[in-house]
Amino acid sequence: MTDEQAALCVQAYWRRYLSVIYYQESRGAAITVQAAFRGTRSRQDISQKAEAAAKMQARMRGNFTREVTDYELVEFRAAAALQAVWRRHLACALACRLRWEKQGKLKRTFSWSRQKTDCDYTYCDY
Repeated sequence: MTDEQAALCVQAYWRRYLSVIYYQESRGAAITVQAAFRGTRSRQDISQKAEAAAKMQARMRGNFTREVTDYELVEFRAAAALQAVWRRHLACALACRLRWEKQGKLKRTFSWSRQKTDCDYTYCDY
């Protein structure tokens, strides 16, 4: 092998080596960029899915709370109405009893009329 051929052989190997090095560097850089892009996209997807799940859960909790609150409100109003009717009944009965006790004993004992008294204890229009 002559000096000229040896120089060409060394140059060829050196060029090949540089090409392999540049290829490996660019391949490594491409893999790094792709991995960074995939990681970013994956994090964005997970973030969007978590955000959507949180919104859905909040909506479901809100609906459930409103439903429960509506039922509780209806039950509360029904109980309040029943209590109001019962208090009115008790107050009316007390008023009738006091009115009855206020009447004179003679009038109460010797009543010859067929008229009913102002109050019976089951219903009073006051």
